[in-house]
Amino acid sequence: MGDLMDKRTLAPLLPPAGCPGTYKHIVMDPPWENASVQRSGRYQQLPARQLLKLPVARLLHPDGTLFLWITNRERLWRFVRTELLPCWGLRHAATWWWLKLDGQGLKPVTPLESAHRHPFEALLLLRPTASQPPSNGASDVPRPEAPPLSAAAAADDD
Repeated sequence: MGDLMDKRTLAPLLPPAGCPGTYKHIVMDPPWENASVQRSGRYQQLPARQLLKLPVARLLHPDGTLFLWITNRERLWRFVRTELLPCWGLRHAATWWWLKLDGQGLKPVTPLESAHRHPFEALLLLRPTASQPPSNGASDVPRPEAPPLSAAAAADDD
């Protein structure tokens, strides 16, 4: 992960100083710190605060969208809401939910109501704050909770 934060690695991606960002869409799936991953050692993790160093405002086009995958950990949502979005000059536009299904694609990998392992993750759609003034502030990211899908799934059982 050290290379990602090295300015020499990012330099070829950056537009000339004073020019708007080039990329209309940026997809990020950070290797968030996670106790389960830490124990297994499956991949290297990145401390959330390292993301503050990424020059997103210089990379993202003024009318662009940054898609950010985030785990269900409340601490990470709070960090994104209170620190990351203001630092990057982004606002929350929408949240899409990914429901993880079993191998047959028939049911969630864990119960929707599970207190520890949720069968869903969120994809935050983030826009530059200058592209359209937000109604509730630049850091209006909802709390992580079961996606609206849980109510729809319950209704289907009737």
